Amino acid sequence: MLPVALRGILPQIVRLAIVKLCAFLSEISQKAIDPNKLIELQNDVVQRLVSFELMFLPSFFNIMTHLLVHNVKEISILGPIFLHNMLPFERYMAVLKKYVHNRSHPEGCIAKGYVTEEVIKFCVDFIDDLSPVGVPMSRHEGRQRKGHTREEI
Repeated sequence: MLPVALRGILPQIVRLAIVKLCAFLSEISQKAIDPNKLIELQNDVVQRLVSFELMFLPSFFNIMTHLLVHNVKEISILGPIFLHNMLPFERYMAVLKKYVHNRSHPEGCIAKGYVTEEVIKFCVDFIDDLSPVGVPMSRHEGRQRKGHTREEI
């Protein structure tokens, strides 16, 4: 979808560099990677970052863009990226950070928010006669019960 979105916005040379980087990220995110292609992938990512250096200002580059160079070496040592990816943990840390309301005691705020969320989930899931507030009831709830014909419903 990104190449389609960028088609009318950016010049062709910039769009091509971004699309090639997306192709590289797609290639390294596969569950099965051919070890013989790793050297080719390493050369590709270096060439793509060099093309970025020709187009973008130095302020564009930070440690995250540089870390792309090390991903291929990481794959050769640790295996496919999905086995050692930290993104799910980083996303969950963002959820936990939202619980912090008192910066002098962040751990306590996170613990309190987490426990509150768990209690609410428990109540919603395991207390049968509880009707959640603000959650609309489906119009189709119970319409397709087993053993009933269309005329009975």
